[in-house]
Amino acid sequence: MVDSCTPMPEPYDSKLFLDRWCLPVYNTLPPSIQANYNSVIGTFGLDDIEMYARDIRLSWKVFLISIVTCFILIFFWNLMLR
Repeated sequence: MVDSCTPMPEPYDSKLFLDRWCLPVYNTLPPSIQANYNSVIGTFGLDDIEMYARDIRLSWKVFLISIVTCFILIFFWNLMLR
């Protein structure tokens, strides 16, 4: 896990992506690199992936409660079928 995205020579700012990788901040990149970076972000949709992953990470309790509830309902359904 990455704690900080501060590069040693500090040519541009960066931020954490999914708490694992450091990606440069778009506004701090030189114009020649901004076009290439923009095409990568547009192609893969990294901002959307980060948003989805963050939502899943923050709502793990809801997913856990839903799974446990489903197993309980399945158990009672099987009892009723007998």
